[in-house]
Amino acid sequence: MLDAVRGGATLQSARDGALANLMERDRRLAYELAAGVLRRRAQLDRMLELATADPRLHDVLRLGAYQLRALARVPAYAAVSTSVELAREMAGEGGARFVNQALRRLARSGSGEQGAVPSHPYWLLARWRAHFGADETARLVAWNDSKPALTLQPARWSLDQLRARLTDAGFGVREAPMGAGLQVSAAGTASRSPLPSQLPGFEEGGFVVQDSAHALVCRFAAIPPGQYEAARSLGLHRLQVLGLVIVPQVFRIVLPTLGNQIVSVVLGSAQASIIGVGELTYQTQSIGSSTFRYFELFTIAALFYIVCVQLISLLWRLLTGRAAHAPLRT
Repeated sequence: MLDAVRGGATLQSARDGALANLMERDRRLAYELAAGVLRRRAQLDRMLELATADPRLHDVLRLGAYQLRALARVPAYAAVSTSVELAREMAGEGGARFVNQALRRLARSGSGEQGAVPSHPYWLLARWRAHFGADETARLVAWNDSKPALTLQPARWSLDQLRARLTDAGFGVREAPMGAGLQVSAAGTASRSPLPSQLPGFEEGGFVVQDSAHALVCRFAAIPPGQYEAARSLGLHRLQVLGLVIVPQVFRIVLPTLGNQIVSVVLGSAQASIIGVGELTYQTQSIGSSTFRYFELFTIAALFYIVCVQLISLLWRLLTGRAAHAPLRT
């Protein structure tokens, strides 16, 4: 797979060509290893002394290092042993000894904690720090290195039906960012890493697997191509086409799903609301510790949040209704 990607193939096509005959469990592990090495290649290369290694061993070393650093469920001795055997097949006994020494040294030294070695190019980190600051850059890198959640988009089933069936089957379900689908996680007796084929609705075509970002792109694609052409025929340049024709229609499509996001921001962020959840709860707890009237105080706090959410929902319904019937200006 790694050779195919270096040759210009996409990871998906390389996966389909190399892993078609493997069992499901082995196919998942092989894909995780290849995708992980490609995603963290810069980080892995800085851990290893590749300049003095046989080029045939570079991928073997990266695969072994990735297992040692990122796969907690693979024992260190197993990662080293399989890498040594692979190196012996590719470069003989000398290559096997080199890989054994390099990986054992890596297993004994350093930290396996994510972020101990930068996984992004230094020039990119410097640019992000200049634009966003050190704290936001650290959060962005951590998010970029994290494994994305399994996100489903309803197809033949409605969103409510899909959510209900997943919940009944024992899976954890939460709304994806921007209301673009449902994110599935393990809960109760469900599988820790659920496969789409194991989910209810797979055989019925009730959903498709699609990341939230791709779903939002599809909303832009929902605008008929003829509107682009009509706008350009009127002499509008590209920014005017986007600002006057395309974005207002996309706004109509995404507007209903933004209401839940705004409610979450208001309740979860003190910076985005007059009184945040944490601050109001803390003040209620502080007053309650001196008056011992917790029930009355937390009842008032709960009513405050109910009123806030209901007002936001009402305003958003009014805004959504007006946007749906408002004429577009050109």
